[in-house]
Amino acid sequence: MNLQLNSKKELTPVVFGETSVKLLKTRLGPDRLAFEQHWHDRLELHLIKSGKLELCCNEQNISVNAGELSIVSPAMLHSGKSGSEGYECYVIMFEVADLYNGTVSAKQYIEPIINGKIRFKYKTDNKEIVALADKIVEMQLNHKNYHPLETVGRLYRLLGLLCEHCIDDS
Repeated sequence: MNLQLNSKKELTPVVFGETSVKLLKTRLGPDRLAFEQHWHDRLELHLIKSGKLELCCNEQNISVNAGELSIVSPAMLHSGKSGSEGYECYVIMFEVADLYNGTVSAKQYIEPIINGKIRFKYKTDNKEIVALADKIVEMQLNHKNYHPLETVGRLYRLLGLLCEHCIDDS
């Protein structure tokens, strides 16, 4: 990794809790900086509920609209700002490495995600993936109604769907 990339690594620790997920709700007015350019080792998803997020990943500009999900792969340099009408979203973060369990499928899929050999497309509107992300948000917001292992199971399902539909082949 080059010095420029290392200098922008996010150093703020994230506390995940027993479900391995950190959830943030973000709402910004028009044309506001959402987050400065940085990278980290976790997977970060932005579930856009209204408006538009203007995401920049590896120097590519991506507009993520309401009903879409952005996908920021581990170690991907990214920044974002709100669109002209602002936006509201849920940010779902988790450490893919926490899901590695030594199985054949983990070696085939999770290990390459961790080491950057599998990267995902920057966004998706796949209804099954978006609905699953929405369910994970609901489970985090109402965590007393769900067993933590249910959330972990859905993270595996989410990674499976991302690998099936969203691998970036470029």
